[in-house]
Amino acid sequence: MKFSVWLILFWYTLEVVHAQSTAVLKDKKDFFDITPSIEVYEDTTTQLTIDEVQKKQFVVNTQKIVNFGVSKSVIWLRFTLQNQTPDNLFLEISEPVIDSITLYKTANTAEPHSVITRSGIYTPFLNRVFQTNFFLFDLDLPPQQTNTYYLRVQNSLPLVIPVKVASLHTFFEYNHTNDLIQGMYFGLMLAVAIFNLYVSYLFGSRTYVYYFLYVLFFTAFFSYQKGLAHEYLWPDAVWFNRYTSFFITGTFVFAILFVHGFLYVEYRLPVTRWIKWALLTPVIAGFILTLTPLRSEGITLLHGAALAITIYLFFLGIVIGYKGYKLGIFFTAIWSLLLISAAIFVLQLSNILPSNHITRNAMQIGSALEVILLSFAIAFQINKYRRENEAAQNEVIKHLKMNEQMRSRIARDLHDDIGSTLSSIAILSQVAQDRLQQRPESVKELIEKISSSSLKVQDAMSDIVWTTRPDKNSFGSITLRMQEFTAQVFETQEIEYSFHIDSTLVNFTFSPEYQYDFYLIFKEAVNNVAKYAKAQQVTISIQQRNEELILSVSDNGIGFDLQNIHKGNGLDNMQRRSRNLGGDLHIETYPAKGTTIKLIIPFSLPD
Repeated sequence: MKFSVWLILFWYTLEVVHAQSTAVLKDKKDFFDITPSIEVYEDTTTQLTIDEVQKKQFVVNTQKIVNFGVSKSVIWLRFTLQNQTPDNLFLEISEPVIDSITLYKTANTAEPHSVITRSGIYTPFLNRVFQTNFFLFDLDLPPQQTNTYYLRVQNSLPLVIPVKVASLHTFFEYNHTNDLIQGMYFGLMLAVAIFNLYVSYLFGSRTYVYYFLYVLFFTAFFSYQKGLAHEYLWPDAVWFNRYTSFFITGTFVFAILFVHGFLYVEYRLPVTRWIKWALLTPVIAGFILTLTPLRSEGITLLHGAALAITIYLFFLGIVIGYKGYKLGIFFTAIWSLLLISAAIFVLQLSNILPSNHITRNAMQIGSALEVILLSFAIAFQINKYRRENEAAQNEVIKHLKMNEQMRSRIARDLHDDIGSTLSSIAILSQVAQDRLQQRPESVKELIEKISSSSLKVQDAMSDIVWTTRPDKNSFGSITLRMQEFTAQVFETQEIEYSFHIDSTLVNFTFSPEYQYDFYLIFKEAVNNVAKYAKAQQVTISIQQRNEELILSVSDNGIGFDLQNIHKGNGLDNMQRRSRNLGGDLHIETYPAKGTTIKLIIPFSLPD
């Protein structure tokens, strides 16, 4: 039993030994953990001097890292150190954003206290004894000596005081590796920001401008949080440190704008437009308060609003994904990493979660994973835009080809039909002019032929012009013209007719080339009935069956013999046009039993 007790005591005193709150620092190559030896006093008046504080009752720190959250108080730390190492020791506070730090040294003798150094973000960087992004102090503690130290700390931001003690060599090795990691992080973030600026230029999209600004503000926020911004960007302009809450404000403003644009949130959920501004208002209000004497209240409001936005965006991604937007599902998985890390970071700042290396760097870890993985989502979106652009280009090429085909068809029809008709008109006109003096009574017949040919040309020109109008490509407009033509032809000859159209075809769009051939086949069939069939009833139907479009014109007329059919009735043209449509033309007729002309072409309705 005694052996076990001695073993535990030996293990406990291996590195740090407590003797009346004195941390005994023995030889080692890494950091000394003096946190259990720290005592804390909170000065709510912020006016106490070192002499007054020495008379106050301190309490033993019970936290792994001293963390007071957002506090207006001055925090005093007291600790006694005994150096049993061969090296001079240094104290580091690895929290770069602290308004004011003063370190006092008091020997365990009757000697008065002395100020080792003063520092903080409102001290010009070049005035620091050690010009690093963290606060480093020489403890002036030679080997085999014991001293008591008082650390006075005040901050308008969340007050976290991670204390480390080690030799200068140890700090150099640790911070050298840490600087490499930070450099990789900031290099990654800046590369992503520049990439998205290029994407926004490439696609002319504000969404990627928002993401560029979001990453830029996020990077600026962490450069300030890690002490790099006021080391390299404004080392002497310490007044600017009062306005750095602008970075976290911009981060969350552009985060919510980016997510709304990237997932088309307001298109899918219109109510989110009001939710967005309801969340952005306290963010902006919090930032404004940080510029006033109510700085602490503004920071608290800003952190609360940032946490609310974090939760909102998390559930927003889930809802968008649930609504079936595939990118939303991918985005939710990626964004969750950042949102969870942001929540951990904010809760740590609010002293709800313990402050340690993971919680203090949670947002850096989450943001690095987020920008890497979200790059894949952006690449997916870029590929989507590329496919859409290719589809649009293919559609343009398709229309150009159709226009070329239409021009060729119009030229062919002008030459074959209208050209020949105009030639016959010219010949008839010349004949009429010659006969006008010799046989005036025969001119009337020629004029009637000229009039008939002119109407034919006018009708053909009307058909050509109609098919070139882009607003007449719907199947509904085609069938309307077909009905008007049918009424014009049959009603003047008192032929009864019925017209049946499948209702599913009304909104279908026909290409101009297709509609022209389709319409002229129908028109020729109707003209043939009117001229030759001597029918009393005609039935016209247009139906879609399986993947075929069927046009049927049936009459109860005299019919004809297909073997002895005269070539002048346009059946050859109908056959040619049906082949242009990739279909078949079927004619069923018998003398005295009527005729059915049926056009069957490949056809399918869009999904």
